[in-house]
Order: sequence, then C-alpha cells, then structure tokens
Amino acid sequence: MPEQTDRLAEIQTRAAKATEGPWEQCDGYGPNFYGYLRGEYLQGVGDFNFGQGDQADADREFTIHARDDIEWLIGEVQTLRTQLATAERQLAEADDALADRFAIPGEDAA
Repeated sequence: MPEQTDRLAEIQTRAAKATEGPWEQCDGYGPNFYGYLRGEYLQGVGDFNFGQGDQADADREFTIHARDDIEWLIGEVQTLRTQLATAERQLAEADDALADRFAIPGEDAA
C-alpha cells in the first residue's frame, strides 16, 4: 500500500496549496471568468472557456467544485483507512482468541 499512501499524500499536498473552493463565476469579468469570491479579494482567478453544451456544462461543474470535492474525498479515504485498520486489528485479535481457545494442550501453535 505504499504507492497508494504516497499518492494520497501527493494529492493532499496539492490540495493544501490550492485556492479554497468552490470557485464561482465572476459576472463582472465576463461569462468565463471564475474565482474564489469569499475572501477579501479574488483568489485563484481564471478564464475558463468551457464552450457550450451539456459536456461543457459538466466540465464547468466538475472544475469549479474540484477543490471541495477533493477535500471531501481525502477525508473519506482517511476514514475508510482508519476503519480498515481497526477491522484488521479486531480480526487478528479474534483469530488469536480462537487459536488460544481451541489449542490442543502440549502442541505448539503454528
């Protein structure tokens, strides 16, 4: 699992450095201008001309919500990894308890 852990760490580093989200359309700058509007000034501004149509709309939504979505996904991965580690520990403890319970006296455990 080292590759997955490294990949998650790389994603976390990029996310931590990125401008907060969500990015929103800045109407005063034109139809394709987006940025983070909740601070003292525009941050992470960019001109994203996605074009027209359903695919462009989907790409626009994906892009402007990516920052928040990535943070949420990182949290979910961390939660699931913690739950998996807990389940693996509990399974090992249960396995040890069963081995002790059903051990034949005088035989070494394998």
